[in-house]
Amino acid sequence: MRRVPLHFTPLDVISLLLLLVTSVTEAAHGRRARTVVRPRPESSENKYDRSITTFSDDGRLLQVEYGISASNRGETVACLDLEGIVQGGGVCVAAVVGGSPDSNGESAAAEEDGGADAAEDAEETSTSPNSGALVFEESLEKVYRIDDHALLVPTGLSGDGRALASAVRLSCRRMRLSYGEAPAMVEIARAAASMQHELTRTGGARPFGVTATVVGVDPMPYKENWSAKSFSETQDIGGPAISGQPQLYQSEPGGLLERYEFCSAGRGRDRATSKLAEVRREGLERQQKIPKANSLSASSTSGFEEELLTDMIQGVANAALESYDAPPLLAGEGNKRDKYRDRRIDLWLIQSCPGKRGGASIRVAKFVAKGEEVSIAAKMLTDS
Repeated sequence: MRRVPLHFTPLDVISLLLLLVTSVTEAAHGRRARTVVRPRPESSENKYDRSITTFSDDGRLLQVEYGISASNRGETVACLDLEGIVQGGGVCVAAVVGGSPDSNGESAAAEEDGGADAAEDAEETSTSPNSGALVFEESLEKVYRIDDHALLVPTGLSGDGRALASAVRLSCRRMRLSYGEAPAMVEIARAAASMQHELTRTGGARPFGVTATVVGVDPMPYKENWSAKSFSETQDIGGPAISGQPQLYQSEPGGLLERYEFCSAGRGRDRATSKLAEVRREGLERQQKIPKANSLSASSTSGFEEELLTDMIQGVANAALESYDAPPLLAGEGNKRDKYRDRRIDLWLIQSCPGKRGGASIRVAKFVAKGEEVSIAAKMLTDS
């Protein structure tokens, strides 16, 4: 059989070359496309930390946990309920406000009532962009008076704390307008916790990075075994208001709300809580010794109560001042520097007093340094 020779025209050769180039190009593009669409490995947590309303595989809201971490980076707050320790009870609050803006080391004098007004801001001097400039003491306050008888102490991001305090203050005004009376402490605390919880289930929002401590005096009358029958015997609706007992609440960024005998927040929280537990235990033990001293006169008993209250205030102050260690010493400072020397606190005492604004006596000593808590605690009581 004779083979027929193949004859290729120039056009056929060009067509074959174009077909070959097209095949090679498509193969190369296919390999690159497969490389691009290959999914990148991603950690299990990073998949769920972009949306506040999405749970992770193990049932956590990571943005809420980030908010708790932010609150734990704030300055320390230590609180102690004095109910059962001293007559009349009360709540003592110590809030760390950072280093002193001046060099004389003197704290501000104790103030009563008026010093509890809301502060404008609570920036820490260590994170201020103008850390080398003079800072006014008033700008370092961290306690907000949200009603006549209630204070809010946020710990964490100062801007979030200011926003939460404004929202709770507005809620108190609404409750006054709706019910014609001052809101109870538990209602104020629930309002703060509800606002924090609302942000954990709102798309496009983030939680407040603050732990909110609510302290104050309940405007309702307090009486053991209180009942509706004894209400008329305790308070006349048309007469003067009778203050109740001081109370202490704390809410977390996720909306958790608890009432405490003592609590703390911010840096060194665990250490401060342990110190407060020791202070309260010592106070209860000393209180139990008062009935045994039958030979003491009324003035002696009053002196014992005043001494006990002074020691409790000192204990709360030390719990805040010594809640965490200071940064390491700088070169050339030596070993004689007190590691808590540069720390300052605002010291608050809230007690029931029907004759005061809102039925609450609120006293504060500002910018108290380590070593000054003894004299300041005594001054807070003598100026009452």
